Amino acid sequence: MKNTTHLVPLVDLCQQQKVAGNTNEEIIAFLRAQGCSKMESIFVVAHAFTIGLNDAKEIVHLSKAWTDVYERDNQFHQIMEETCRKEEG
Repeated sequence: MKNTTHLVPLVDLCQQQKVAGNTNEEIIAFLRAQGCSKMESIFVVAHAFTIGLNDAKEIVHLSKAWTDVYERDNQFHQIMEETCRKEEG
């Protein structure tokens, strides 16, 4: 992600939603409804929840809002790991 300036208002909105008591699932569904990609959602969640990118990735990846791409992403990750192992060995 090169330019994240357009995401700053969403970070603010998500922080407000978190303070208001919205669940992580509700916030992530909101981000997807706003047209955020999975990567953008991870960025916003990390900044809005003040957590690291790895934790944000796990929250977004395992969310109900992104279940339709969960299996595809897991397969891609598996292929990448196998490729890296082959190149190392």
